[in-house]
Parts: sequence; structure tokens; C-alpha cells
Amino acid sequence: IGYELACRLYRAGKILVLVDREIGNLIGFGNNKVIKCDLANRIELDELIVELRGFDPDVLVNNAGIGFKAEFEKMTENQIQTTIEVNLVAPLKLAHALLPAIIKNHGTVVNIGSSAGYNPLPGMAEYAASKAFVISWSSALWHEVRGKCDVVTFSPSGTNTAFQKGAGVKNS
Repeated sequence: IGYELACRLYRAGKILVLVDREIGNLIGFGNNKVIKCDLANRIELDELIVELRGFDPDVLVNNAGIGFKAEFEKMTENQIQTTIEVNLVAPLKLAHALLPAIIKNHGTVVNIGSSAGYNPLPGMAEYAASKAFVISWSSALWHEVRGKCDVVTFSPSGTNTAFQKGAGVKNS
């Protein structure tokens, strides 16, 4: 989803700062800034935020997301922590750091939720709950910044992306 959105924005002539933990697929974006960052790593996230303060964005797309197909009691501590860091902490910290510029530019915060955030999802309960958080937070943030900038939440249903493979979900 994020890659396709970046391609469309690039073709529209937008200046991009692209962040991913795997940057090999981001080579074809010309002179746009590409930053390697594992959003599950709080130190790397904080370093990213410092680096992003040198930019004056009008749009932030919080697209990164991770989930694990496992009953909650069988999830590892690392899986739980990674889900919290990527799906909750990173969007909050990035929006908090960049919101002043986005407001100044009358821009937009785009948060990628999930249809799973509207329904319980046994076998991926923490993922669904984290996306419910994103949806609720986005709605509240929209009210707080209404008239100064926009907050948009996009909640796709199952999409054929690398997410399913990483989460252990079968593609069909």
C-alpha cells in the first residue's frame, strides 16, 4: 500500500521522504530522500525524528504496520513489543514531531488503519486492537486539529501485500 502510494505521489511530482526498514525497493524514486529505519527500534525511531525535523512536510503517511498470526497467549514478548512499537508508538511519535509543520502547511496526516480495527480478530487480537487504536486516535486527532489540517484514516481490508507473508497469514 505504501509503495503504491509513493509511486503515485512520485509520478505526480511530489517531493518525498521515504522510510522503510528495507530500502532496496526504494531505489527508483530519483532524488527523493530515502531513510532506512526499523520503526520497532526506539533508538532508530528517535534518530529518524531528529532527521525529519530538517524537513517541512505537508503530508505524513503513517503506513507501516506489523502483525503476527498467533493466539495472544502464544505470542512472544518480541512479537508483542514489535506490534506496539510499529503500530502505536511510531505513528504517535512521528505525528507529534511533524504536526507543527503539517499544521503550518495546512496539510494532512494519513493513518493506515485496517478493517480488522473495527472487528475482533481471533488469532491476531493484538494487531486488530492496535489498528482500533489507530482508528480511534485518528478520529480524536481530527477533532483536535480541525480547521488547521486534515487527518484521514484509510482502513483497507485484506490486501495482497508482503504483510500477509510476514504475519503468517495465507494469501488466497
